[in-house]
Amino acid sequence: MFQRYHIPRAVEALHGFRQALRVDLLEAGLDGPELERVVLAVDEACANAIQHGPQSGAGQAPILVEMAFAEGLLRIRLADVGRFEPQPESMAEDPRQRVASGQAGGLGLHLMHRIMDRVQYRQANGRHWCILELAVGRG
Repeated sequence: MFQRYHIPRAVEALHGFRQALRVDLLEAGLDGPELERVVLAVDEACANAIQHGPQSGAGQAPILVEMAFAEGLLRIRLADVGRFEPQPESMAEDPRQRVASGQAGGLGLHLMHRIMDRVQYRQANGRHWCILELAVGRG
């Protein structure tokens, strides 16, 4: 299975995208909590792309999301997410400390890393990608 989405760089566009993603994930065989966790991780990645990605001019092109599912591996790639890669020290923090101290942001990254088996940031062909992978159906 392969799907491609183009999401406008607006938080308001994410609701419709989440609905479409749920339908496609159901068709791929995901359901219940596993499906909802994947939707949450992808939604967080899109929100980060909106917040940290290109903010004007040609950079306002929609976020490209590609989803592929084959042989038990779900791979979701988001293009044009901005020049962003979390620092190892920020990922080592306990997210509860961020909440307790009133720090804004950073929780979505922790969610993405807890939900997905692998979260990577890459550059290829002049684009910045966030790649999310999950082995599906492990029980």
